[in-house]
Amino acid sequence: MKKLSLILALLVVFTALSPAAFAVDTYYYRTDIANGSPLRITYAQTDGSYLRYYQLDGGADSRLKPIVVFGDKLYGTLSIWSALSKVEEQGYYPMAAFNSDFFSMSTGVPTGMNVIEGRLCSSGAEWNCLAFNADGTAFCGEPKLEITVSIGDHTYPLSGINKMRTAGGIYLFTEDFADSTKTVYEGCEVVLSSVNARQLSINKPLQLFVNSVADATDTPIPKGGFVLSVTKNTEEYYNILK
Repeated sequence: MKKLSLILALLVVFTALSPAAFAVDTYYYRTDIANGSPLRITYAQTDGSYLRYYQLDGGADSRLKPIVVFGDKLYGTLSIWSALSKVEEQGYYPMAAFNSDFFSMSTGVPTGMNVIEGRLCSSGAEWNCLAFNADGTAFCGEPKLEITVSIGDHTYPLSGINKMRTAGGIYLFTEDFADSTKTVYEGCEVVLSSVNARQLSINKPLQLFVNSVADATDTPIPKGGFVLSVTKNTEEYYNILK
């Protein structure tokens, strides 16, 4: 049985934010929507446009907790109302919500990186990210995510995790993506299982066992398992997985 090792490394570079324009005329409305959590609505009139933005603050006494949700799977779209319902099912009372990433209108797959409670749900290091510390404070940064897979004595880069597979590169799918890989063009797809049932996390190498190798499309993703996928057009990587 063949064994693979998956390694991920992350570097976050902090960036400073500056206002895009200076307001000519500004006024705001403020109200407390929860204990110690004021909501501030600001209206600003610039030279050529009208701006309104919302700011919800969580003070030291606030019971607000930021959480990230994307539904049951990354593939497919989810309305804001469905997302709020899922939060309520977890026992929370949602106070505010916003879309935190761009996504494909045809597949619903987010373009950026998604990490929930330490679990890497999708890659996307070329985009800026919004992150939350354990105390609820937020920060923006530019993640640098390097993902490699080792097969035997050789190491290769992964083109993406839970992204729609393109004509080139090796892609990894987890059960967060969908029930299957959603691939259309035939290629080599390798079904894997974790050696110690660990989740996919940053800076924690993951060892995987090969369960099956086949020329296939839209391979089912096993619960708690993984699928490596590459098209036949990428001859070098295709031959490696075969």
